[in-house]
Amino acid sequence: MFSRLKNYYNGRLFSRLFKRFNVDFRNPKILPRCFCSAVANPETNSFSTQEMDTNRISELISDSNCSSIVSEIQNMVARKQRCPQLLRAEDIVHLCSLETRNQRKEYIMYLSKKEGYRRKAADKKKQRLERESKVEDSDEHKPYGLGRNTLLISIRSHSRKQFYDKRLANAVLFGEKIVLDVGYDEFMTEKEKQYTAAQLSYVYTANRENCNPFDLYLCNFLDTSSVGKYLRRNVRNFDDSWFSVTGSSYLDVFPRDKLVYLSPHAEETLKEYDHSAIYIIGAFVDTIKKTKVSFNKAKLEGIKSYSLPLDDYIMWGAGSKSLTINQAFEIMLTMKNTGVWKKAFEVIPQRKMLKIEGSSDKLSCTEIDKNKNIEE
Repeated sequence: MFSRLKNYYNGRLFSRLFKRFNVDFRNPKILPRCFCSAVANPETNSFSTQEMDTNRISELISDSNCSSIVSEIQNMVARKQRCPQLLRAEDIVHLCSLETRNQRKEYIMYLSKKEGYRRKAADKKKQRLERESKVEDSDEHKPYGLGRNTLLISIRSHSRKQFYDKRLANAVLFGEKIVLDVGYDEFMTEKEKQYTAAQLSYVYTANRENCNPFDLYLCNFLDTSSVGKYLRRNVRNFDDSWFSVTGSSYLDVFPRDKLVYLSPHAEETLKEYDHSAIYIIGAFVDTIKKTKVSFNKAKLEGIKSYSLPLDDYIMWGAGSKSLTINQAFEIMLTMKNTGVWKKAFEVIPQRKMLKIEGSSDKLSCTEIDKNKNIEE
């Protein structure tokens, strides 16, 4: 395997790039930092590597953008701008797929931020371990407080998990169904697929912590898709999670007459929440606006489609009227439990609403702040 990798990465451009970012495929001991799922033992040098797509690697070396990427990174280093100390091969593949210089610059700075977060987390863990070891070695009384010396019983993470899992199990048996359609890989860029997976993980968390959750269905799901791979990274123990995962279409799982597709481009507006209906939310992030993808899909499949009554209850300010997947889900979750649109739309960020005073049936930032103060 290493001889094949050596042939791939003997190019002059990549040797300069990998040397700057501590990536050297000629040294097997460095390889675990980049591709391994386990930490290598320096004595036995035994480790397992992830599967690599050799076709993409060969395409990467012949990519004409590589020389410009190298010069851009060297320019950022010379200007003392944020750059990561370690650059993985998959990051290089993603850099080559970006079209503009600003996109590559933003991605490099994003990698630097992530590296800084990991470094800070490691430092905090080290300080905590040192602090705990000092307390154990000393003869003084432990300080009183949560997580230290206290009369309050700590609720273990295992107990919390059992508590949440019980509610999710009841939702699977007796709860209302909602569908997340993840069959949009062909319409998204790699970055949009990562955003989609992240928002789906937020959906799972919000549903898990709700007192009356949905039974979540992931339809058109493929393990080989990019969204599927990213989702497995974001959701811990994905195979043991309470997602009802199926590679089939929702048309094969549920009756067609009960399905309702939620699309911002739908011609009709959803006035009331129907508890007998099965709502579908398109798991689709479009940073570049595309033309009515979810609406055209619902129309082609002969499914009823509705849009949320946003303009009837919200005074929009700056920013777009688009909602994230988790925001649309939380709106439907609140509607299921309360049936009040005004309360459901409080999950929308205040920065998107117009700051006004006065009596109105529509939500504004000022009104939401007053409601929160009253509840507190």
